[in-house]
Amino acid sequence: MAKKRSKVPQPVNADLPAADVKTQSPFPEFGPRTTWAILLGAFTLFFMRYILQFNSIDDMSNMDLPSFYSGSVRVFINGASPYNFPELAKVLEGQVTRTYPYLYPPPSLFLFYPLSLLSFAQAKVAFFGLNTLLLALLAWIIPLRLCRLSPSRNLWMVIFCLGMTMLFGPMAETVRNGQVNLVVLSCLVLFWDLAKTGRNYSSAFFLALAIILKTYPVVLLPMLLLSGRGRVALLTVLFLVLALASSILLLPENLWEDWLLKVAPSGSYTREPEGLFAPSTIGNQSINGLFSRLFTAEEWSSPIKIDPPVGAWLATLSAGLLVFLTIFATFLTRKDANALDKSMLISLPCIYLIAPFSWFHHLVYVLPTLIMLLCADWRGGPTSGVIFQALVLVAALTMSFWIMLDTEFVAVIGLWGLTAYAILSPKVELPGAAASA
Repeated sequence: MAKKRSKVPQPVNADLPAADVKTQSPFPEFGPRTTWAILLGAFTLFFMRYILQFNSIDDMSNMDLPSFYSGSVRVFINGASPYNFPELAKVLEGQVTRTYPYLYPPPSLFLFYPLSLLSFAQAKVAFFGLNTLLLALLAWIIPLRLCRLSPSRNLWMVIFCLGMTMLFGPMAETVRNGQVNLVVLSCLVLFWDLAKTGRNYSSAFFLALAIILKTYPVVLLPMLLLSGRGRVALLTVLFLVLALASSILLLPENLWEDWLLKVAPSGSYTREPEGLFAPSTIGNQSINGLFSRLFTAEEWSSPIKIDPPVGAWLATLSAGLLVFLTIFATFLTRKDANALDKSMLISLPCIYLIAPFSWFHHLVYVLPTLIMLLCADWRGGPTSGVIFQALVLVAALTMSFWIMLDTEFVAVIGLWGLTAYAILSPKVELPGAAASA
């Protein structure tokens, strides 16, 4: 008589591919409707917490928005230069405590044109609404598009990303100040996402917008060349040339002369632009801020030697070295399937560090790097993985609160080092890496 064949126990997830079994979450999974209900509920709670921290729109946007508004009025209403600081300050005289200088290059004025059609009170409401909308969109785009997290499989990680974006201190400070950081960050994120999907023209357009507003994202152009996206780099340059030509033809005369002779030189390291803070101010946590405090005699300085030219030379050398190392790391990862992700992750902290002025609200630019590193998978030993994630989390917490502003430089340079390790080490798998392969 034949022996009765014993039944072999089947794994619970035998109907799923091996890769899916490997990445099963220890948390329970929900159906699509329940998943999205949980996500929308969490987003609503985070959004309400974000809104409740603001008392009145009328009390907001009085730091950076006045210069954007006044610059727009000077150019499109008065037909004059926004780079004459005494005249710029007169536009809102009596309505605001202080107007800071307009420092952006002439093509940026096209983006601020709508402000000239509004009163300043209306502009504050419009800017608050725009920044809030962009913040809400970024909260979804970063985890779902950049990190490619699945709501069904990575529900709790998506909720973590939503909360981190909505509650990140520099985000609220950007909105409170009426800054353009969220506009620039949105352009960078859209460029990043569109470039990953091969949409060269649209991705180049958004990168050009980011460069027009902040200039320093221009360091991404060599990164694109090294990651095999030379066409996007070329198209970006083409859009920038078109913007430059349009500003020469359509804006008042001599704007470029004013910007090149008055504004651009004042952005040199250890120099103080007219009407702005000294670069040694403790809130300036860039390389320029560090060396300005070490080599100039200002309120926040702790000079080892009062010699601004030496400080400027050392700051320039340090920034140049950081850019070189960033480009070199990009070169080493140029053949990876997710080379663009790696280029962006290491470039964002670099941009923050090399800018002449990097304030607390500018930390929004490193948020995608923080989130992607916190969402990364560790392929090494568990102890080293916990240490790596703990260091990233410490950097994130250091950047989240205004009370820790004098440690931001250390946190960002540490984040740059952690990012360099993450993109070069086989032990770290970035989120979405498998989808990019």
